[in-house]
Amino acid sequence: KFFQRASNIYHKKQVIRGEIAALNLMGETYRRLRDFRSGIETLQKSLALQPERPQFKDRWLTHFTLGRLHSDSQQFRTARVHLEKSIALVKNVALRLKNNEQRTSFGQRIQPVFEEMVLLHLQEGQNKRAFAYAEEMRAQVFKILFQEKGGIASGAQQVTKAALRSAIMNSVTDESLHFLP
Repeated sequence: KFFQRASNIYHKKQVIRGEIAALNLMGETYRRLRDFRSGIETLQKSLALQPERPQFKDRWLTHFTLGRLHSDSQQFRTARVHLEKSIALVKNVALRLKNNEQRTSFGQRIQPVFEEMVLLHLQEGQNKRAFAYAEEMRAQVFKILFQEKGGIASGAQQVTKAALRSAIMNSVTDESLHFLP
């Protein structure tokens, strides 16, 4: 009821981004309640409000949630279509991020999109495709983190060094690794 009320208020005041956000949250709530039909209908309303422009930042989330709803209701083919659209939009949005904070935050938010696609392929017994999406997820996150005009983003460089250092130290405990910064 809360999200429906919020959606109605935003609609009345013609705040489309707010209405879309409320509809997306309502769709996710229906998914968690396993009311797939209501969730899909709600998210279709959200999509209808969103322009087709690929850079529109809310479309990827709507398609992602639609993919999850269809996957949860065993409609794997339709789930894949929405997840593929979400992934394509995520890649497009990522190119437009302007600073390290945005890139780091977005990199964390998009990981579930790829994870959902991996799970979908595993459910369908397509292990090679699942592995390919897992690798693409890692590559996409690194691409977002390192995206900066003129070189590697310093914040991303520090995060990556720390992650690599931690991974190496967890797998090898040898004094010969003192050269790591």
